[in-house]
Amino acid sequence: MAKKKQAQGEAYNYSPINRKAALLRDDTYIIERVDDQINWHKRKSEENQKKHRRLKNIETFVAAMVPITLSLGNILVENGITVGEYVIVITHLISAAAGVYLTISAGFMELEGYDRNAKIYKQLYRKLEGEKFKYLTRTEPYDEEDAYNLLIFNVENQLHHDVMNFFKAADQANEKQANGNQEGGAKQQPAAG
Repeated sequence: MAKKKQAQGEAYNYSPINRKAALLRDDTYIIERVDDQINWHKRKSEENQKKHRRLKNIETFVAAMVPITLSLGNILVENGITVGEYVIVITHLISAAAGVYLTISAGFMELEGYDRNAKIYKQLYRKLEGEKFKYLTRTEPYDEEDAYNLLIFNVENQLHHDVMNFFKAADQANEKQANGNQEGGAKQQPAAG
């Protein structure tokens, strides 16, 4: 039986291809990679911002309706207007339901992190736009011979780091949510007596 050769962790390219020109031209790279990433991150930022604003607007409206609903019930009863036998009960139930909605909505917004995500996406597409424009105008550091290689390195490095930061931020938000649930659960337990 032949022994399997174990990996040594060493890899060398003993016959590298000697290229006179890059396989991917800079204009192609900018259009197919950089612009594509800019557009994708811009779209994701806008989507998350719209979701965040929509939920915040609904939250604000519902929160504003709670005192109005309670006041309306009290006014109706004080003035002897009978819309139904249980006006106060109904207005309190509506207000309680609004409170439940607000609690769920706040938790959902924190968990999904629409605002946080919108900011992360926006930050990245602006960084990519900056790299692109510095390259196209041959502004430092893209004023040297190896500008194209540096552009690729900077763009890919930025994408990698921001993806890692995105997951890190999501993990931190999930951890914060989990810690909040544990603390809340401990506070809600009745005291032994």
